[in-house]
Amino acid sequence: MVVGYVVKEANPEYFYFVVDPENIDNLSIGGVVKIYINEIPYFALIEDLISIAVEEERFFDYEAIRYVYGEIKKPQYLIIGKAIFIGCIKDNKVLPEKPQIPPLPGQEIFIPTEEEILKLYSFEDKSTTFPVGYIKLAEKDYEIHAKIKDLIIRHTGIFGITGSGKSTTVAHLIKELVSKNIPVLVFDIHRDYITAFDNAYIITFDAKEKEFIEKLLEERGKNSRVFVGKFSLDIIKEYMGEILGISEKQAAHVFRLLSGLLSCKPKTIKQLLNWLEGEDMEPCARKFLGEDSFKDTTKESLKSRIYRIREWRLFRRNVEDGGEDLEELINRILNEIREGRGIFKEDYEVRDGEVVVKRVEDR
Repeated sequence: MVVGYVVKEANPEYFYFVVDPENIDNLSIGGVVKIYINEIPYFALIEDLISIAVEEERFFDYEAIRYVYGEIKKPQYLIIGKAIFIGCIKDNKVLPEKPQIPPLPGQEIFIPTEEEILKLYSFEDKSTTFPVGYIKLAEKDYEIHAKIKDLIIRHTGIFGITGSGKSTTVAHLIKELVSKNIPVLVFDIHRDYITAFDNAYIITFDAKEKEFIEKLLEERGKNSRVFVGKFSLDIIKEYMGEILGISEKQAAHVFRLLSGLLSCKPKTIKQLLNWLEGEDMEPCARKFLGEDSFKDTTKESLKSRIYRIREWRLFRRNVEDGGEDLEELINRILNEIREGRGIFKEDYEVRDGEVVVKRVEDR
């Protein structure tokens, strides 16, 4: 179906087109149009649609405009669209290629066929995909599928303005992956998904946060488990540049001091600071500082940087600040997931006079 013609400006990235008013219902922003270049069908996403009056500049006063628009009711206007090339179909394959030459003014613009739309947005083997939503093209809804393998092994970005449904889309993707027994790790900074699923393992870094989440889960009737985890202080050495703002190359003496103190296994940030202050030192720390004389400037440099992170909830701040070692906690959770503990429970059913033990999801 021809819905318009190329007008104004065109290049290998985008083109403008004028729309047949009788076919405007077949087009919308976000929809797709087709144009042939060297007999190859190229497809373009509609970025914008605007209507432009073509007579108003000829009117000399408001009464003239009112007469044309209000009484004759025959305004003269054009509907102009802008479309961005997204790819083409060659040898029955969808390719993310743009044309080498631009379309020419006057070329016809088409609506893609149903077969082309399905090829552009979906995959033939539905067993390796799952639905992510619908797109409306030419007054018809098409179900869009995502390929599971590509979603897992590649980077996927979801972009949109505030309120456009980004979090809802992510929640749907997670739900579909979980339904296919694919483990999903979510970094939920804004608590968008803690009540979205049953049988989730939720890790936070603060005991009060744990209490809040558990209360919220109880109110929503969700059967998830919440844990408090803490990073080992050794990670400060491994990611010294990211955490303390200096690297081993920039401050070799500070790195050596930090490495030596961490080898004595301080349990909290407060204990590490006490050792730098020369207080409550355990034998290992006392021996290390006694054998290797560090300048006061080196100690002060490390101490000032540790002070900056002492209130971070990622680490145990003091003996009252509880939490499991994060690496051990994650390994334990992974073992539970592999074995089904905490997710499945035993149920019993009598079949032909025999008791059959079943493992069912614990909801």
